[in-house]
Amino acid sequence: MKKLTALVLCAAMLFCGCSSSDNSEEERFSLSKQRQQQYKETIDKITDKFYWNYDGSTLAYYQAPVPSEDTGGIFEASKDSGYNLERYSGKEAVVYTADLYHFNNEKAGLVYFYFMHNSIVGAYYTPDDSNGKSYGLNSRNVFRNNAQFAAFEDTEKNEITYSQSKVKTNLYEGFDDIYKNEKDETYFVAIDGNSLKRYRYSGKGFSVANNVNISSLCGYTPVSAAMLKNGQTAVMVGSVVDEAADYEGNAMVIAEKIIYLDSSFKKISYETQLTNGTYTCVGRIGDGFAAINDKYIDIYEPSNGGYEKKESFYLNIQASDFKECDIDGDGKEEYIITDGKDLFIYRKESTGFVCIWRTNISVESFYGNIYTGDTNGDGVKEIYICDNTGTAIKYILTPNGLISDNEKIDYGNRIYAGDFDGNGKDDYLFIDNAEEGTITLNMGE
Repeated sequence: MKKLTALVLCAAMLFCGCSSSDNSEEERFSLSKQRQQQYKETIDKITDKFYWNYDGSTLAYYQAPVPSEDTGGIFEASKDSGYNLERYSGKEAVVYTADLYHFNNEKAGLVYFYFMHNSIVGAYYTPDDSNGKSYGLNSRNVFRNNAQFAAFEDTEKNEITYSQSKVKTNLYEGFDDIYKNEKDETYFVAIDGNSLKRYRYSGKGFSVANNVNISSLCGYTPVSAAMLKNGQTAVMVGSVVDEAADYEGNAMVIAEKIIYLDSSFKKISYETQLTNGTYTCVGRIGDGFAAINDKYIDIYEPSNGGYEKKESFYLNIQASDFKECDIDGDGKEEYIITDGKDLFIYRKESTGFVCIWRTNISVESFYGNIYTGDTNGDGVKEIYICDNTGTAIKYILTPNGLISDNEKIDYGNRIYAGDFDGNGKDDYLFIDNAEEGTITLNMGE
């Protein structure tokens, strides 16, 4: 990808002078092959340092003055990359540009490198959909489509007091969903093998309010579950096609239908048959739920005593978990999705679901369920999800995008957040070792 093509551009910015009135040959700006190679090696080192790729066939250079104003925030962006470009404002420089790519080969935008006196003095990039706003090379996961938020994470705030206690529970793998029903009762559900368990917080720990063997109930294996606003629980079920599909011995299950449990956790007669075997998970959305079907999201709403598919939107990802959450407290829901490789945030617009942010990892990095919780009381929720080592990754909302904030999270730590007691303050389970460690229950007071 990193092949140098030395382009001599014909625009006015490429000239170091103007043609004379007697039509003499124009003098064009150019660099020696040795200087081009030197600059390319510098660019290679910088992009490798910041974990970027670039398309060498698009690499081009020209001569131009460093802007005298911070247009698009290029000075701040360059400073974030480690270079004080503002210091050279108005001075002539050699500018290199190229198409910039994430390590997963998704295009990030156009990258700029400024050289003076044979040294790098500035570097930043401009995403294609940022309306000219520039970012430093440290900012890999930036917002898309002019995403607007009412508030951002305040890392200085710590306004929630937690009572801590050690608890005995089998929730090492977390839970699928949590919800406070119309009776102000807070439950959360977890798939445990062939069973679906519904828990309640009671005193200083958890109790199993309901335990349903899904396999015995309907002859299928549970895949995913979501608690709905009407007190029912939607359970995606299917058939096992491979008893040991992965290295941990987890089975591969092909989803076949959705069954429903009432508010007492009893199966109701109504079922939703799935049209193909590409469904992966369900998640609460509005008064109904969403079912992920390959790269589509199908929206089901209550209708005539059951649920009817009302809309279907293309997502371009096959989700393994889906969560509805108002991250910034503005009353509008965001939708947090993972496909096991990356993490995404969508908003629902009139035209469909629009991706406003994503990571760009594209390796087997995430597994399990997504959790959200405001654990410092600043009104902005954090996102927690485990990587493929079983270690929690905490993402916080910033003006440029979500960033990982794992300074206080050690290898093997897991964090499962949610309002367990329904008092309006988020709680969380902290596991210091997923295999044999203790579980600390942190209740917000």
